[in-house]
Amino acid sequence: MTLESSDVLFYTLAFLVPGFILQWTLSAFVSQKKEDAQLLFLRFITLSCANYGLWSGVIFYLFRTEVLNNHPIASAVIFFIIVFVSPIGIGLLLGKSSQNDTVRSLLIRVGFRPMHAVPNSWDYKFSHVREAAWGRFTKRKKSSGKKRPAVIVAKFAAFRPLAGLTYPLTPTKVSG
Repeated sequence: MTLESSDVLFYTLAFLVPGFILQWTLSAFVSQKKEDAQLLFLRFITLSCANYGLWSGVIFYLFRTEVLNNHPIASAVIFFIIVFVSPIGIGLLLGKSSQNDTVRSLLIRVGFRPMHAVPNSWDYKFSHVREAAWGRFTKRKKSSGKKRPAVIVAKFAAFRPLAGLTYPLTPTKVSG
């Protein structure tokens, strides 16, 4: 995609950026599988449309009345909030909801069995670590004739609520 005209820039900004910001914010809370670029573009557009759907009443009011012509600075601020700030807020709400399994537990109560949003159990377990923790990983080598598998002990990242920092992941080979 090349930016040959201002229309292409406008449509990119309008339909990809809000979805990208929302997905980026959401990915800070929920780990997800790597996806193809085409599927990511479709996701960005879908999330952007959902963002605009939430703001559709305000957008309709702005275009239906003379607010855009009479108050251009206020309109620019409103569109800045809709395109850049709102996706961050929505992503934070969806991320917190996903971490608490709010929607999933509601669907289970109704009788549905939804798939879990986290791609595998390791990601889920590590996302809920609140203190520094040690784990032991065993990697078995099929090709080597060793009887003992390689064992790796690693310190997992832990959230420190006061500082908001994470411990570095430092793997240490113990045996093997």
